[in-house]
Amino acid sequence: MDIESRIMKKITKNAPKTNISIINQKEAQYFYLTANYKHSYITSRLKYMLVPFLEMLEIENFKQVNFQSTASFMTYGMISSYNGEQIRDKCYIFNTIDQSNVPVKLNLESIEGFSIYNGQIVAIKGKNPSGNEIVVEKIYCLPVLNYKKPPNETMNLTVLKGPFSQATVESMFETNGEVLFLLGPFCDFSQNGFDSIRQFVDYVELKLSKFPLSKAFIVPSEEDYFTISVFPQPKPDIGHSRVLSLPNPASLYLNGHLILISNFDSILDLCSEELYKPSSNPDDPFSSVDKMTRISYHMIFQKSLAPVLYSKSCVSYGDWLNIDIAPHLYILSSKMKQFGAEVGCSFVVNVGGSNKSKCTISRYEDQAKYNIEFKASD
Repeated sequence: MDIESRIMKKITKNAPKTNISIINQKEAQYFYLTANYKHSYITSRLKYMLVPFLEMLEIENFKQVNFQSTASFMTYGMISSYNGEQIRDKCYIFNTIDQSNVPVKLNLESIEGFSIYNGQIVAIKGKNPSGNEIVVEKIYCLPVLNYKKPPNETMNLTVLKGPFSQATVESMFETNGEVLFLLGPFCDFSQNGFDSIRQFVDYVELKLSKFPLSKAFIVPSEEDYFTISVFPQPKPDIGHSRVLSLPNPASLYLNGHLILISNFDSILDLCSEELYKPSSNPDDPFSSVDKMTRISYHMIFQKSLAPVLYSKSCVSYGDWLNIDIAPHLYILSSKMKQFGAEVGCSFVVNVGGSNKSKCTISRYEDQAKYNIEFKASD
């Protein structure tokens, strides 16, 4: 046995065991959607979010969106531009579960601050003297959230974004991450790239044979040619023992830490669609945070993997997009700038949309927060 093998054997013997538990998710539908599937999705979203908003406001019910009153009242529904375009001068609220059956215009002139977009579920306080326009006094968009306290366990992982070359695969093993998450696209048809998913996985499996502690997971992308280019995506069938496949998105427990991974640019959707007006009120949750943190609040508290109703990407809308419990760590891949943001009980990380960098995330028993480090991949 050579010196390298003896060292690796000793490290393996003394290292703590990494516990991974993959959470089964409801599969999306692609080919049997009815003509009114978006209406059904909106209705299910409004029902799904109703109780968390009632609990947050500590009230028993909401008035219909077209309730006529010169006194202030609380109503509930989905924000829309009515025709699906970006919200600018005209903004509406509608509700498919309160028997109103009409969109009602929102007058935002008197409200000090807000952050809204198409598809956002909100509660609104305001007056509606005419019955067809609410003079908005306050918008509530952060309902009660289900969460679990993060465990006091060590966790260490590395995330890399494709497309991959042999050089980027080599760089994976220059970190101390016990678990590797490889986000598609996987194939790079340039020189030193991979021509197929099989060639890529075989090469990663070969490299993993020298690192017995490491595990690798692949998560597909809409840009991958070998899978359906609609979000969510099923896991690829690769049939390897050391390189395992996950669907997009995927949820799992790593040493008790609940991790949600989404290789879908929901950040770009929100950045493109958001209409924001700053507030000077120090109690406003968005008054002292930057744009990426503000966007992260929407991704967590709106409890949806695709919060914008009219995404720039192809999305199969359904209840499979719901987030039932806030993750400890939410990993995304977006073309927007890399960042890490603490949002309530969750930590949101954008690893970026380029294969020029990798992200290592760790947390140790004596630490209260996750450590994030971005490095060049080759």
